[in-house]
Amino acid sequence: MTRNSTDTPTRLTDGGRPTPGVPDVSEKSTDEHDRSDADDATAESESAERQQTASGRAMPGVPQTGAASTETESSHNHGDGGGDSCGTEESHDETEHDLTTAISLRGLKRAEMPSSVVSDAKTWSDWVGVVGEASGPAMNTYFRKNAVDVDFFNDASQGPADRLARIDEGHHFYSERRVLVGLPEEKEWAEEAGWEFQSFEEVSQESGWTLENA
Repeated sequence: MTRNSTDTPTRLTDGGRPTPGVPDVSEKSTDEHDRSDADDATAESESAERQQTASGRAMPGVPQTGAASTETESSHNHGDGGGDSCGTEESHDETEHDLTTAISLRGLKRAEMPSSVVSDAKTWSDWVGVVGEASGPAMNTYFRKNAVDVDFFNDASQGPADRLARIDEGHHFYSERRVLVGLPEEKEWAEEAGWEFQSFEEVSQESGWTLENA
């Protein structure tokens, strides 16, 4: 009885050539494997393209240094206690970040559009926070009214300089560079905490921020 051709396994002749009329399964398998490798390479390339940095551009007045870091995420939930918006801030991840920016509350209040100032700062920073001489609830109220979304802030139990000083190498918001953008009289906060200082007015001019009392 003649067997159906679909049931015939792949056979080779004594010379090593495929038997006529029998599909070469090994070549098909190799082609599929090559296509799989190509698909994997394409997926890896697309994944790499998606891993953009938070520090998309240099902060005005602050030279950009080194390669940018991979994108990081934060929950942005403003909490009253301790002035922190991320739950596990003390557990520092393994990613190296380029810049953490803190904006003084008094400086931010001078801006016509505080939310735009913070959003703009996020384009050159990995983390953006606000520090000032105010209570946590007062800051939360200000953030809510002005649609401001920050990664960290301080409260009355923790002065601005103390809050900045806490962001050390073991901290979630630590970056290689840490800059306070504030008013001239607030420069001592940065000096006490070991941060760099940039004038809020100068950064505003270079960034195109409109100030209410300018």
